[in-house]
Order: sequence, then structure tokens, then C-alpha cells
Amino acid sequence: MKNTILLLGENTGLLPKPISKAEKRRLIILEAMTCLLVLLWLYTGLDKLLDYKSYWHSM
Repeated sequence: MKNTILLLGENTGLLPKPISKAEKRRLIILEAMTCLLVLLWLYTGLDKLLDYKSYWHSM
């Protein structure tokens, strides 16, 4: 085996590969949608817990 020196710019798997603008935009939209859904579920869950009698009666 030969000894080699790996530079940070080489494809060593240590650094993430650069992503395109379209990929970055897609990831931001996905993150935003995920956050909005989590907030919606939190609101719904807390609303049911805080007014449990009404929730139980409606079921």
C-alpha cells in the first residue's frame, strides 16, 4: 500500500458535497412544510388536552 496525503478538497467523504440552488430551495420548502405540520399537530393536541371535557363529550 502506498502512503497518500488526502487534501480537504478531495472526495474523502469527510466534507459534504455541494448542493445546487434548486436542491437547497427544495430542502427549505420541505423544512418549512414539516415545521408547519408540527405546529398544527401541537396546537390540535394542546387544544384537546386543555379542553378535555368538551373533547371527550364530542367523541
